[in-house]
Amino acid sequence: MATLKIIDSSGREREVNITTQPQVFGRGEDSDVVLGSRSVSRHHVRIWEDAGKVMVEDLTNGQATKLAGELVSGSFELPPGVPMEVGVFVFQIPAPEPVATEEASAEQAPIPLLVGTRGPTKDIEIELEEGDNSIGRDPNSTVAIEDPSISRMHARLQIRAGRFTLIDMRSSNGTFVNNQRIEQVDLASGDVLRFGNIEFRFLYGEPVKPAGMPRRKKLMLIGGGAVALLLVIGIAAKSCGSPPPKQTGGGTIEPQVPDEVLAEQALMRARTFIAELNWDEAEKAVDEALNHYPISPEGKKLQKKIKAERANKVLFEDATTNYEVGRLDEALEQFRRVPKDSTYFQKCKYKIGELEKKLSDYHLKEGISYFKANNFKAAHRHFTKYMELSDDNRCDRKTYQNWVKRTENNLRVERQAFTAYTLRCDKPDVEPAAPTATPEELLRAAYPERELYDIMKLYFKGKADTALLSLRKLIALTNNGKLLERAKEIELSMKIVNGKFKEGTAAVQAGDIKTAREQFRVALENDQKLMGSDLRSYYREDVGRQLSLRLYKEGLEIFNRAADNGDAKMLEKAFASWGECLKLKPDDTDCLSGMQLLENAAEQLLQAAAAFEQRNDTRAIEKWRQVVAITRPESLPYKNAKLKLREYDAE
Repeated sequence: MATLKIIDSSGREREVNITTQPQVFGRGEDSDVVLGSRSVSRHHVRIWEDAGKVMVEDLTNGQATKLAGELVSGSFELPPGVPMEVGVFVFQIPAPEPVATEEASAEQAPIPLLVGTRGPTKDIEIELEEGDNSIGRDPNSTVAIEDPSISRMHARLQIRAGRFTLIDMRSSNGTFVNNQRIEQVDLASGDVLRFGNIEFRFLYGEPVKPAGMPRRKKLMLIGGGAVALLLVIGIAAKSCGSPPPKQTGGGTIEPQVPDEVLAEQALMRARTFIAELNWDEAEKAVDEALNHYPISPEGKKLQKKIKAERANKVLFEDATTNYEVGRLDEALEQFRRVPKDSTYFQKCKYKIGELEKKLSDYHLKEGISYFKANNFKAAHRHFTKYMELSDDNRCDRKTYQNWVKRTENNLRVERQAFTAYTLRCDKPDVEPAAPTATPEELLRAAYPERELYDIMKLYFKGKADTALLSLRKLIALTNNGKLLERAKEIELSMKIVNGKFKEGTAAVQAGDIKTAREQFRVALENDQKLMGSDLRSYYREDVGRQLSLRLYKEGLEIFNRAADNGDAKMLEKAFASWGECLKLKPDDTDCLSGMQLLENAAEQLLQAAAAFEQRNDTRAIEKWRQVVAITRPESLPYKNAKLKLREYDAE
């Protein structure tokens, strides 16, 4: 029978015995073990023992259970010492204590090891010592690694009485555990450690048999009475004891290709795919590059570019579709939204010019036709659109004098209400904007103390757990009264943000938007206390991302039901959901596409209104009001409906 340790967000522990009888863990009252937090699903995981192993079945469809920091699904083993996250709770099977056996004389006590996982250090095993193990480029380090991504004093791994603590020594490229950047963290066997670009797996609990010793001992170099390990990247380690094992295929060691070179090769392929607009293959190549060299600036830059260009591709294709089916106004608006730095902009540029010409000719022709028919209201609408289509038309003084002014004079004679058009030719002088401060500069201004600045930088990047550990360490060690008082205030707000953010995230995953909004509201109030109004932390950005995604899906479900039922009121609810989404994230492409769906529906309502108008049926007014209720003021359907309502004085 195994014992499962459960640790909550405040650090409290409880133990549960695991037997062959499966037990359900969740927040539901019918769960075998009830976990009182909204971050946990009603039935979250099922756990049992099978042949001495602790087995887990995820019941959240891979949405909310993490093993060693990675999302998992289905059934899997929970190894001793490996943490599993269930909402805000951490589950762990304690590592077994060493047991004396008949083979004890043939085996030594477990030795903590670093085992290389890839690149030049792959399969190299490094024995660690009790006490402090320094890691860095300094030749006097316990583990000396000659690699440009490693700082001179990069990290320290403390081993004391079976506890293993990894501490980052303010390295340039960071120390990572399971892909999370850390300042200080306790290690468990199986954790993946990365120092700059060099990666190891930390192992403890494997008995080291005498047969395995020569391989490890060949890596040990004795110098000056101290034991040090030197890993020279790209150069084979020399043995200083028994001869090295024979190499297959001869006595030479195959040269290792540096990770930076492999990364650059992958990036070259990515650039080729980008030039071909093959975003899927480009993304794979960039991912491969970042796998070899995670801190590659070029790789991260291309990753962002690919994500943006995928959205631009959707915008361009939607605009092209609208163009082909004759929705020229919508097509022009979408082509104009493609950024100038996009690969697709050159294609859009010619389409924009062509559309402006077509629409200009159309509106001028329609305006003259309505003018000759003495329908000055409709004529003015078309002349105004003609003038506003492009900068060239805005300065078309001949059309302005011959048609716009004459139309407006006739409207005044007939005493019809209208908005006079103002000719705009000269571009106003715009004062250059003052340079904006970077997030780092704003953080330094808000937290001039070096200790607090480093901590708040972690929080700003979304690493509140690590920041809280550093805060508690600072509070315990500082003798500065003012610094202590401020650190305690920061800790209180940061704990609230961290807890409420996790609760809100869990509520979003459970589909409880009302609860999520309330939890996120409290989190953002405290985030503003820490960041002020000018800094947007990871938490503020991610709240917007989560809510906008949920609001988009909510709006889409309502829109589809409205399409099935023909319920115009439901379209207004979809408009409200997508409108709230765009308030949180104005450039959200999903919610913008939702608004486009509503504008398409509004065009159909306008067509129905036109049919009613021809029969002098007042139901046309109802249709125009529906259009105004489900579209944004800047959209073409909204403007058309507003003009019609003004014509009939029915606003």
